[in-house]
Formats: sequence, C-alpha cells, structure tokens
Amino acid sequence: MADRSPVLDRLHGQFPDLVTVDLSHGEASARTVPERLPEIARFLRDDPALRFDMPLDITAVDYIGQEPRFEVVYHLYSTTHHHRLRLKTRVPEHNPTLPTVTPIWVGANWLERETYDMYGIQFAGHPDLRRIYLYEEFQGHPLRKDYPKEKRQPLIGPDAVGHADRYSTDLPPPVHEKGMFGTELMRVQLGPSHPATHGTVRIVLDLDGETIVHADVQVGFLHRGFEKECESGYYYQAIPYTDRLNYSSAILCNVGYCMAVEKLFGVEVPPRCQFIRVMAGELARMADHLLCVGATSLELNAFTPFLYGLQARELIWDLVDAVCGARVTSHYIRIGGLSADLPSGFAELATQNLAKALKLLDDMERLLTENPIFRLRMEGVGVLPAQELIAYGVTGPLLRAAGIPLDLRRAQPYLVYDQLDFDVPIGSQGDNMDRYLVRIAELRQSARIIEQCLRMMPDGPVDVDNPAVRWPAKGRVFTRMEELIDQFKMVTEGPKPPVGEVYVGTESANGEIGYFLVSDGSGKPYKCRARTPSFSNTQPLARMIQGRLLADMVPTFDMINMIGGECDR
Repeated sequence: MADRSPVLDRLHGQFPDLVTVDLSHGEASARTVPERLPEIARFLRDDPALRFDMPLDITAVDYIGQEPRFEVVYHLYSTTHHHRLRLKTRVPEHNPTLPTVTPIWVGANWLERETYDMYGIQFAGHPDLRRIYLYEEFQGHPLRKDYPKEKRQPLIGPDAVGHADRYSTDLPPPVHEKGMFGTELMRVQLGPSHPATHGTVRIVLDLDGETIVHADVQVGFLHRGFEKECESGYYYQAIPYTDRLNYSSAILCNVGYCMAVEKLFGVEVPPRCQFIRVMAGELARMADHLLCVGATSLELNAFTPFLYGLQARELIWDLVDAVCGARVTSHYIRIGGLSADLPSGFAELATQNLAKALKLLDDMERLLTENPIFRLRMEGVGVLPAQELIAYGVTGPLLRAAGIPLDLRRAQPYLVYDQLDFDVPIGSQGDNMDRYLVRIAELRQSARIIEQCLRMMPDGPVDVDNPAVRWPAKGRVFTRMEELIDQFKMVTEGPKPPVGEVYVGTESANGEIGYFLVSDGSGKPYKCRARTPSFSNTQPLARMIQGRLLADMVPTFDMINMIGGECDR
C-alpha cells in the first residue's frame, strides 16, 4: 500500500490549528471542527497534491456517554492519486448540526440524508434534508445506541393513531411546468413493485408526453437494519448479513468484511486461502454480470440471450456449490480463512464449466452486440460525464465505462491480485452500451483470473492457526480439550480485536464495497458500516434519465444494476 503520510502532512501544514492527524493501521485520518468543515473539504478536493474528488461515504459513530456524543466520518478517495482519507468531526447531543458539503461533492446529498435519518444529525444548508429510508413519522433514529431494536413504530395510514398525511411525505412537490403544447405534466409512479426495478425502489416521474422532465428516485422500501444487527452480535455472526447485501455475488461481500476484521487483528491469511478467495470472488463476479446482462436483454425483449445468461450462471453456481454447498447466500469466507478447502476434482470441474459458460457468453454476445434494436436502445442513453460520476461517488463498471480505469484490484491490490495478469476494460462514451461492453469484457477477464488461480494454487492450510481469530476444526474440537475450550470461548464471547478502527475497500461486481469497523475491545463491533456501491450508483439515476424518453429508463436502471439489499442496507 502507498504511504499516506504525505496526505496528512499536506493537510496539517495547511490547517495546523484546525486539524489533528493520525496514521494507524496504515490509514490516514484527520479531525477538525464542524465550523471549518466546508473550507477544509474544498481544500481537500481542489488541492493538486490531494485531489480528493470522490466522496465514498459519510456516516456517524454514536459514542454515547461522551460529549460531544456523535462523530461524523467522511471517507474520501482520490481517483488521481489513489490515496484515501478519513475526515472526522464531533457534534454534541443537544444540537447535532454541522454544515453540508453538498456544494463540494454532490454525492454527499443521499449520504447526509442517510446520516440524518439514522442518527438525527442535521446538515445546515442541505438542499433536501428528509428521511431517506424511513417515513417522516418514524419516531427516533435507529442507529443511536440508546434506540432499542425491539421498539415498535406507529402505523401510518387510514387506521393509524394520530394524523399522518400519506401524500405529503411520499411524493415530491409538483413540478409547475408546462408541456410542449401548454399542457400539464403527467406524473407517473414506477414502483416500488415493478418487474423492471429489480427490487423495491420507487421512481416518481413527471412526463411531457414520453419525455422525462423530472425524476425523484426513492429508496428505503427494503431497509434491512444491517448495521444494527451486526452491532448486536459477535463479529463472525455478521457474515450471513454480508451475504445478503448483494445476493447476486455474495462471496465478494464476505471477502471485504472478513479482511476488515483481519486488519483489526493484524493477521494475514495463508497464501492458499488468498488464491481461493480471489477465485471464489471472481466466480461470484461472473454470476453477477451474467444476471445483469441477461436481465437487461430480457427487458429489451431479447428473451434468448437471457436464457443463455441464466444457463451460464447456473454453470458458475455449480462451481460455487461445489466449493461451499450453497449457490446464492454462501457465507463461504470466514474470519481468518474459509469454511472449507477446495473439494477433490474441483480444478477439472472448473475448467469444464468455465469453457461452457464462455461459449454461452459468445452466443449471447453475438445476439446482442451487433443487434440494431439493442444498439438503438443502448447507445447514447444514460450518459453522465466522468467527473460528475466521480462527484456522485460512482464506482465499478459505470465509472470504467466513462473512461476512468479505477479498479481496486489494480489501483490498490489486495489478496494476490498483484500476482495475476488481467486487464481493466474501459469505455469511452459512458453510455449504457459501454456499460454493457465493459461487463462482457470483465466476464472474460474474471475467467482468465480463475484459470490463473487454478494453475498457481499453492498447497498449504486455508486458515490461520490462531484460536483467538479462527475457530478450530471440528475434528480437533471433538478430540482435544484445548480446542474445545477455544471454540467455547469464541462462541460465547466472540473474537476480541484490539481497540481501534479500520476501513477496507474491495472491488465488488458493482464497484467499491467498503467496511468501516470500530472496535471497543469487546467481541461485538461497536460500529459496523458497509459502504455499498449500489447506494451511490443509484443516486445519479435521476440525472441520467432527465430529458430522455420513458423507455430509456429501463436499460439505464438495468445497467446501474441496483441490488435492493445492497442499496437499502
């Protein structure tokens, strides 16, 4: 990893009286006062030596019993220099308010709304500070430490106790514009239950004929309480919850979380485990991309490519099944290792299935790439400039399709990606056609990575030999008292990492998935935050479809590939 101390030196040198800095676990973090936050944020974005142009995440930590109580945390990334910074500031319990940074990073809009919704922290000057996951009548803020998980909420509707205007909070204000013939705009609600949305999301559209004049994208219909549940259990009990973030490529979600916990402990898994993690993650990436491309073709009335994509995905899932016994929610990765080593004969099965899947991919691509109807529906649609995508915090195939070669497997290699030979496909137009082509190319690169892993796979263990981190094998638990005691303590107390905080970002199928963990030394994470790409990638959807036809919304939403469980954490 790059030395990040020059970042802290530059920042502290510019604001010596306003910023305190820290470098721990190889991560740069800085703390400042709320009043000067916009000034410092603008410097971080505009300074040529720093160029923190991407707002990855904004969240808060509730240090209940301390004053100031809440710590607001900004995770920033530079697409130019590939360095990171965690910027923090404290706000008191009685008036938790700080200035908005939306004029600096437009992507802070939804992130600040989420922090307000979950913690009740106000952002002065925010253009639209309202709840994003929960309804306005919801009582309290769920991620505060004094909010009980079991608290019941009032119903909203005709039979609710008290007054609730179900229309004022659900719909954006009407757009007072006239259509091309002086007529009123037509308002259409797409979702939250609509087959083209691939999940529970509602898009309120104001149409002039079939042209989209204004769009309001509303998430939150599937809010899962991921952080609250993870903070209520031991570290290893959060692994099944990470599975259900992106259920199309669950293993990639497991990998990032387990790497974050391992970073807290300061341990590194054995080489064989690293190769298997990479291989399993690339299988998951292929399954995700095949579903995305296949579903897009289906919703553009190309049914046969959809069947080819599903058949190829089944072949990939057969390999995942062979590895861990599950196909969708696998929870295969473990803190400190894996749930099991590769089965006998896996290399032969993988070689066979990959060849079949790539043949189906060829057939699917021949039906789509040069199809004039498909190209007409995809080319020039959903375009946003690369710099605007960066300001929204967009990562993954969407950003690479706009010509930005940001892939964490290359930019900040982890596991054994630096030992592997693969390309990072990029586009030039940033439209839906480029997004489709990038995913097609990435499918072949993933197969290339898997083949290299099979050839280069070393012998050896797949787990760290540390009872404070990894459960002992069942065979030893059944026959040795020491291992039985180790397992008993892990089950009843959980692994106890040192006090501290870490952030680990990895390249999932849709972009950067990052885990921010805060440890208080106990067996449960004090803070467990998942920065998911679907949330940030969905935010600019309204900009992408504004001025386009209603029919253009479907392929644009498909190419964003929003996964409900990942967006509505």
